[in-house]
Amino acid sequence: MDTTTDAQQSGNNSIVQALDQLDDVVRNRPELLRETYRSVTKLVNGLQCETQEDTWRATSDLPETVGGQGAGPSPGMLGRAALGSCLTMGYVLHATRLGVELTSLTVTVEADSDDGGMLSLDSEARPGYSEVRYHVDIVSPASDELVHKVLDEGDLLSPYRDVFSEKTPMKRTSSISQTVLDGRVGERRLR
Repeated sequence: MDTTTDAQQSGNNSIVQALDQLDDVVRNRPELLRETYRSVTKLVNGLQCETQEDTWRATSDLPETVGGQGAGPSPGMLGRAALGSCLTMGYVLHATRLGVELTSLTVTVEADSDDGGMLSLDSEARPGYSEVRYHVDIVSPASDELVHKVLDEGDLLSPYRDVFSEKTPMKRTSSISQTVLDGRVGERRLR
């Protein structure tokens, strides 16, 4: 066996072990899987933002054509990347669980939008996407039936496919601080 195959097999074994442990948790202590994730995004310069969650940091910006500096990927690119990587990882998890070998896996995400919806209250366009499509290119020695089972399970259980479907309720709270002349900052809690 070559080292690539050994590395893949080792990775698959790690995935199987993790899934087996999670199956035990789901059956015996499902409350341990419930979490609240928190990321904090701060304006850095112009439209450039920095987001931090735990020890991870990501920079985002808009292109110069929209007033940004192009210092990082746009929120749209990060969202499409989240969907594509979530689907890809989900397919690998379900393929590993089902014992389906994947030689190659690529997910291409396309999203149609009209930026007028984001830039103007007068536009009739939605601020979000009018349609999202993704294409999965898989090379596998497994039967088409097994590969479709992997895809169907991965789609059904994909967190970001669910988020993109607009089923997730969203709530906003806000606080506004005003700088007072002597340099003090006053804060009041709003809705």
